This record gives sequence, structure tokens and C-alpha cells, in this order.
Amino acid sequence: MSIPSSVVEQIKSSADIVEVVGWYLNLKKSGVNYWACCPFHNEKSPSFSVSASKQLYKCFGCGESGNAVGFVMKQDGKTYPEALRFLAEKYRISIPENTVDDPLQLQADAQRESMLILLQYAQKYFSEVLFNDSEGLSIAMPYFKERGFLAATIQEFGLGYAKDEWQGLQNEALQKHYSLELLEKTGLVIKKEQKTYDRFRGRVIFPIYNLSGRVVAFGARALKKDEKPKYLNSPETEVYSKSKVLYGLFQAKNHIRKQNNCYLTEGYTDVISLWQAGIKNAVASAGTSLTEEHVQLIKRFSENVTLLFDGDAAGIRASLRGVDMLLEQGLNVFAVVLPEGEDPDSYIRKHGATAIQDQLKQSVTNFIKFKTNTLLQDSENDPLKRADALKSIIYSISRITDPIKRAVFCKETAASFEIDEPIIVAECNKILLKERKDFVEKQKNTVVESEPNLSSEPSDALDVAQTHTQNNTNDSESLMVQLLLKYGHLIQKDTPIFAYILEECEGVELSNPVFNKIVMLYKSFIENGESPKPSLFLQHEDQAIAKVAATLLFSYNMGEKWKLKNNVTDNPEHDIYLEDFIYKSLVLLKMRYYQKQETDHLQELKQQTDPNEVRFHLMIHQEIKKQIAHLASLYGNVMY
Repeated sequence: MSIPSSVVEQIKSSADIVEVVGWYLNLKKSGVNYWACCPFHNEKSPSFSVSASKQLYKCFGCGESGNAVGFVMKQDGKTYPEALRFLAEKYRISIPENTVDDPLQLQADAQRESMLILLQYAQKYFSEVLFNDSEGLSIAMPYFKERGFLAATIQEFGLGYAKDEWQGLQNEALQKHYSLELLEKTGLVIKKEQKTYDRFRGRVIFPIYNLSGRVVAFGARALKKDEKPKYLNSPETEVYSKSKVLYGLFQAKNHIRKQNNCYLTEGYTDVISLWQAGIKNAVASAGTSLTEEHVQLIKRFSENVTLLFDGDAAGIRASLRGVDMLLEQGLNVFAVVLPEGEDPDSYIRKHGATAIQDQLKQSVTNFIKFKTNTLLQDSENDPLKRADALKSIIYSISRITDPIKRAVFCKETAASFEIDEPIIVAECNKILLKERKDFVEKQKNTVVESEPNLSSEPSDALDVAQTHTQNNTNDSESLMVQLLLKYGHLIQKDTPIFAYILEECEGVELSNPVFNKIVMLYKSFIENGESPKPSLFLQHEDQAIAKVAATLLFSYNMGEKWKLKNNVTDNPEHDIYLEDFIYKSLVLLKMRYYQKQETDHLQELKQQTDPNEVRFHLMIHQEIKKQIAHLASLYGNVMY
């Protein structure tokens, strides 16, 4: 049924964009706006902006934008009426149900919404069987009690039981006037040789929820010893894709945000047992390999993820393969290994809630150290295996986006393998250099020739060195952004300048939020195959971007005296000094960045009490000082 326009306006005016987006993403305020990594494309640094004053969101990486209703539609895959009704329910706005039907709109919305309604009905049916049917009470409930699940926990996760009947759910659903076609589309019923029967029979049921709390699928476990398969899941449907859903995330998302950590385990019962033990920030991949979509889901709520491994060596080695993508996305990855033969569920049943909490605190270690120890044990007496193990660890280190952390892990890995540190660093740099070259090759075809001069008195980045105070971090940041805007689209020595600037500054956070937005917008133009010409920034709809771009592109004019002294022509983009100047400017920027890191890290170091943490942070501090000294020497040796 159509929603009256007056109610639509009430919903839109009530739905606060920061609050709505905050249900899904871990927003951080910077300046007047809120920022997060975009949920609609993969990225390592935040380019997704939410404006409280404009009540709009905008991603400077992929270009997605809109209001609160549009965000819910895109995020949850809802239609426009579905998103409005979802927000109306959240903000307790009643929608009159006596309006005239809109046949076209109803036809567009009906199937997806009907599937979700049927899945919700199925969950209630399975739950009803568990709590009130004699078969559920005598067969399924003892299984959950044996697991130690309390009634409140069972209800929290909506657990249930499917009767051991060929058409138990089917008959009940048809009596409630749900169609057989819809039962097939949701995967609840299977059709074979003109016969239909329930997919789930004689199994305990684990509903799978999407981020907004709607049931999209089911997992089911057999109770008979010899029944195959042991676990049976819903097929992929219009409302369910296993690569995009993490079990327990709906229940855990707010706790992950508050704890700033996500525990990643394997099974449904692991998540439920951890929840009941007070560890409510756990999710499971539920039998499928970790995907980039899974990583992005976790990253919305925390930058820290802790992997929970049981003591099975083969299982640990298999799990190691999927962890690199966590590192690539900038997550801090940790690991906890439980005693041999134990998973979180069995450990909690044997030892209790306090024991698992202590185990998680005492046994946690960073992932690189964990991987090193694991692979060293496997290759202790085999030089070839040892070499392969080292290569695998170096590759994982190269996935880490923070250069300081990379350096620390190179040092620790060298000590563990009793090998010279420069060898580790060189191998790591080889991987990064190859990827950089691949990046440059990919971008060459998207770069066009230089634009004409922007004014009769062209600004020049070289003059910034004369007008900026180099001891100020913001000045080095503005210089870097000016270089990007003015010269990034040019090519020198077959290499686009923007590729060099962006690669050199990877991992360096700019303190100015507008500068950050310009860099993210620049990257988005590149990703979309556009040449990021200055005019695109000068004419941008965001007035803050346009104003800063104009200031950087037009404000600094070189004096004739300085040009003569340094032999600089009126076409600086062709000047032989440009390459050296850009290099030196980026060295300065990184040096100022690490100087700020040093100050911040000293404060963090003072707060550490655990000896292992103190040692680790001291190593990081030493690496920061080493980087500063190295960059200072480079800065002093480059002449222009």
C-alpha cells in the first residue's frame, strides 16, 4: 500500500542521518562531518562522509551519496517503501493502512518482502516447535541443554527445531496461505520429481539474520549420529548470500563497536556459547571461507579482529590462508589458540565463563608472531619448508598497511628465523615494488596530457617552499595536496606523477579533513578512469573542496628574482627541478608525520603496564626514530 506523502516527509525529517548510518558503521567525527570506511566498496582509509547539517552521506571513493532513506535502501537491499517502513518502525511513526493500493509499487516490492515475511514465519514456527511440541521438547531441547544454553540465550538467537516430517513446515505454511512457490524460492521446500518436501527435517535450527535483524536464511544441525550432512544450510536466494553474511553479527555489532574488537570463530554454537559467557562481540563465518565482504562487514564496527583457533594443527594451517585479506584492509589482527581438541563451545562447557575470558586475555598474540611460531614448528627440521614458511610470513607482512608496523615485524621475523633483517626488508620491498609497478602500468592508459595554464599568472608549487613554514605539519600537508592538484595528472619518465605521490604517501594520515577529502576524491577519479584535472576540484559541489583547491592553485606566485636565482622557467611542469622538488616535499611530509607519530606514541607508551606490550611499543618507538633520522638525512641531501 502506498504511503501518504505527509507521512513520508515525517519519516524523512525524523530519521537523523548520523544515527541511521551509525546503526551500521563505526563513525568517527573529524571536523564538522563524520567519517568511516565505505560499506559499498573496498577501501583501506575512510572516504565515506556523513554530514549532520546537510543530512546527507557521500563517498569520495565510489561516488555513492544520498539521504537516510537511500542509505538504508543501498545497505540492506530494500526497496523505497521497505526503507520507509523500516525507518517508520524505528522512529515509531505510524503509517495509515487505509490508503489506496499502488499496483505497480506493490508488484515491485512484493516478492522480496514476501520472502522475508515467510522466513520470519518459519523462524517462529521452528521456535514454537522447540518450546511447545512434544518432539521438540523431548529431542531438541535436551541437545541445547546439554550445550548449556539457557532459555534466554535460545530466545536471543531465535533457535528452533524442525520436526522429523517430510512436510511439517510446508503444511503449516500452506494453511497460513503462504504459497508453495514462495516456499521454494526461500529454500524452505525442495521440489523433486513433482514432489515437494521440507529441506530441514529432524534438525535443530539456527536462524541467520542480516544486519537489520531480519531472518534471511537458516542453518540446521542433524541430531542423528549417522545422518549426512551434519550441517545443512539454506541455499543462496534473492535475500541471502553466504559471502555477505556473518553469523551473529546482528547480535554482536554494537558490542564489537563498544569493545573495539571482533572475535572471529567458526561455528554457530561457538558464537552462542561465547555470548552466554559474556563475550558478546563474536561472529562466525559459518563453514564458508572468509571473503572480502566479510572483512568489510567487520571493519564497519572495529579495526581490530581476534581469530579464535582450536588446537588442531591442520585446521590452523588451513585457516592461515584467508587472513592476509584482513591485513590488506588495514585491520589489526590477533590470534588466540585454545588447547588441543577444544573449540570455544567445548572449552566453555568444560571450564566455564571465567576460564574462557581469562584464556582470551592471557593467550592473545599478534597474528604475525602467531603465524611465525606455527610455521616454525612445522618446518623445524626441513630447510625447504623453513624457506617456504619465511616467504609466506614475508608476504603477510607486506600486506600490513602501516610502514612502521611492517618494519617492526620484519625485525621480529628476522630474529625468529635467525636471518639478517635487511634480507627480510628487501624481500618485503620487492613485493611492494612489484605491486607499485603494476599499479603504474594500470594507470598509464587513464592519464591524459597536461591542461592549459589555469591563469595568466600560473601558480607554482615550488614557491610554497618559500612561503610555508616547514616546521609545521599542516604546511607540509598543504604542499603535498597542492602538488597533487597542480601536477598529479602530468607524466614524467613514463610515470604519472599522481601514482608516485599517492604511493609515497600511502599510510600517511592527513590531519586536515578537507585535505583528506581531496585525496579521496582524487583517488575516486582515478578508479573511475577519469583524468583528475584541477578544474574538477575547482568546480566541485562541495564548497570546502572548491575553496581549498582555489587557494592552493592560485595563491602562491613566484617572484622573478627567485626564478632567476634557481633557473626556473615559466613552465615549471617541464622544469628539471620539479622531480627533485616533489621528492623532497614528500620526504618532508613523511618526516613531519612520523614526528607527530613519535609524540603520540610516547604518550601511549607511558600508559602501558604489561611487560610484553611495553617491549613491543618500545620497538615501534625505535623504528619511528629510525624512520625520522633516515628521512631527515634524505631531506638534507636532496638539492633543487
